[in-house]
Amino acid sequence: VEEYYGGIITLDGHEVEVGIAFDEAEGSSLEASVVADLAVHLTKVESYIRTARSAIDQQFENSDEDEDCIVRDYIEHHIDEIASLSDKSDHAVLKMLRAVNCCFCPFDDEDYIHVEYSLGFDVTDYVLCVKMDKQGEVQDIDMES
Repeated sequence: VEEYYGGIITLDGHEVEVGIAFDEAEGSSLEASVVADLAVHLTKVESYIRTARSAIDQQFENSDEDEDCIVRDYIEHHIDEIASLSDKSDHAVLKMLRAVNCCFCPFDDEDYIHVEYSLGFDVTDYVLCVKMDKQGEVQDIDMES
């Protein structure tokens, strides 16, 4: 088993990488149940991406400027770096976020699904990573590079 397998899908006119990370299984074989689970989850990629977007929007809308909020921090950190944006409001930048990656980690039940959103790699190397458990329930949102 290789460490990572990936491909590209198009969602809402944008390319999204979809991958499977076998970090802990590299060089070994996989049980049939792991492969069967992945097959089911791969049919739900679009749903997971939309769930992640909803979690990002909800975190932003449910926070205020004085509250610790990863999504707000990400936007405020990058707002001045977007030269093409005439409306420099937080909401305008929030609308620019696009899914760039959906990765499955079959040996991590808590962080089984990682969906990454970005303002674009021409703007930043940082992403908002929405982590979900094996049932597709959002567990956390982090800023990662």
